[in-house]
Amino acid sequence: MIRASQASQATIAALELLTLTACRSGEVRGACWCEFDLEAAVWTIPPARTKSNTAHRVPRSTQALALLAAARKPDTTDGLTFPGPSGRMLSDNTLSKLMRELGLDATPHGMRSAFRSWCAETGINREVAEAVTSPPPGVHQPPPKSPPPPKKPPQSASAMASPSAIPDPSTGPTIPA
Repeated sequence: MIRASQASQATIAALELLTLTACRSGEVRGACWCEFDLEAAVWTIPPARTKSNTAHRVPRSTQALALLAAARKPDTTDGLTFPGPSGRMLSDNTLSKLMRELGLDATPHGMRSAFRSWCAETGINREVAEAVTSPPPGVHQPPPKSPPPPKKPPQSASAMASPSAIPDPSTGPTIPA
């Protein structure tokens, strides 16, 4: 059904890979050939493109490897795996639009949810399902964010007008000679 679509081959292949991997749409649409190790059957999504800002190693199935082999043009070693017509990354709506045109009552993100439901229904261990859809903890955690500095309480108008609130330059710090 999907391959009979009038969509570009890149769009069709991107939706198929998203379905086979349960990855996020942006991870698939932004995939570059340099991220795939086809011999080891692993796709390493860099931290900058994951929701958790951690590298995510995604094992490739036989079907995903065949899809990638068919999508790869000769002499292609870099660049987007699924470029849009302009050569840039497919837009955020491209995969959703294809699903609507195919009459599917689903969204690209819904494929992740369907995968998790399938895992639960078939007795796949929750930790295994989590490992497939998320990077393992501690792989490349971003540094914790510093808390914002405490806000100073506003001064009353009388304190601001008080002569004691104005620093005396003659009592400033002394500089040793």
